[in-house]
Amino acid sequence: MLTKEENNLITRTDRGTPLGEMMRRFWIPAFIASEIREHDGTPIRLKLLGEDLIAFRDTNGKVGVMEEYCPHRGASLALGRNEDCGLTCIYHGWKFDVDGNCLDMPSEPSASNFKDKVQARAYPVQEVAGIVWAYMGPADKLPPFPAFQWTKVTDDHLVLIKTIQESNYLQGLEGGIDSSHASFLHRSFSGVRTGWGNPVNALVMKDTAPRLEVEYTSYGYRYAAVRRASDSEEYVRMTPYILPFYAYIPGAPGRTTGFSIWVPRDDFSCWQWEIGFNEERPFTAQERADRIEQFGFHDLQPGFRKARNFDNWYLQDREAMKSRGFSGIFGTRTQDHAVQETMGAIYDRTREHLGTSDRAIIAMRRLLADSVRGYTDGIDPPGLAASITYELIRGDDFTKPANITWQEARPLDPGHALV
Repeated sequence: MLTKEENNLITRTDRGTPLGEMMRRFWIPAFIASEIREHDGTPIRLKLLGEDLIAFRDTNGKVGVMEEYCPHRGASLALGRNEDCGLTCIYHGWKFDVDGNCLDMPSEPSASNFKDKVQARAYPVQEVAGIVWAYMGPADKLPPFPAFQWTKVTDDHLVLIKTIQESNYLQGLEGGIDSSHASFLHRSFSGVRTGWGNPVNALVMKDTAPRLEVEYTSYGYRYAAVRRASDSEEYVRMTPYILPFYAYIPGAPGRTTGFSIWVPRDDFSCWQWEIGFNEERPFTAQERADRIEQFGFHDLQPGFRKARNFDNWYLQDREAMKSRGFSGIFGTRTQDHAVQETMGAIYDRTREHLGTSDRAIIAMRRLLADSVRGYTDGIDPPGLAASITYELIRGDDFTKPANITWQEARPLDPGHALV
């Protein structure tokens, strides 16, 4: 368990908090680029790390992400006129470009240079893999972009899913790196993959208490859940945790692989991303639709809220629990959200009782806390070095001879080794 102070340290992300300031040093997935497809179109409102923001695409197609409230008197710039390469506040006509520069201040005398002294807080952006990413940290500390494996494929090889998870980001992240729960929460009784669950690997069901081993890396860590397959073989599910809020779902080369992200929206909710990708071929329209439905995100409500949510108790079906899936909840990610959201907005980790199956979670919390403490002492957190080859990070599941280690079976890339 954690102390109250430790729990606050790794859950609170507003500006000025130690974790919040550290997270702002990373490139952050902000929103799906198609949410502002139209040049001079309607701005959107969003929240990241407790900050109220707006985003817009200007006349030339450039994307701006900036604070929502006009620096003049605080009116929402989401109401603004998007035209002529800038966003104009409808209150007094102050106009700002995508970099936050004030272009016009018609409420002031024409001879005034006041507009040259006013800047809206705006953030650098990159549009990569159908996502607009924002950097919210110090301008002189801009890090290299993390070119993950899935950012290298074309859009037709990707399935992007975004939804609001109504709990602190850490509850989602802990679930994402928890290999043992797959034997239970996501178990399907039908033998095929459906929204009620996955046909759990027989090796996973044969050994529901895997041996967990952690190897620290330059980007965070990777850990293995090792299960006995036979007298001579072991089955391994290897999951990388990438600071500050990324995880690969184990997947063998050549088949669809998953990448999960939990971006703090505020301390009580997060943007949960699911990135499905296939390096070898594009998704068909049916595969794309099936994947979205199986996660339970095919009927999202306005604002990216799940149709199955806390208010309707996730539409849990007690009859389905007998014949379709272990949880009785439709949608494998909805199942995750259900157990994580019902912990409360920020789970009180002083009350928990951790076992051997929680070794990877314990390691993640320790790494995150140590990174935050180091950052407050002036040490850059893991994951920011230009030498890290993000595109070579992989999740994997495989069977290996019992007489060799999983690290021997899947050697760590030299660029990912700790110095």
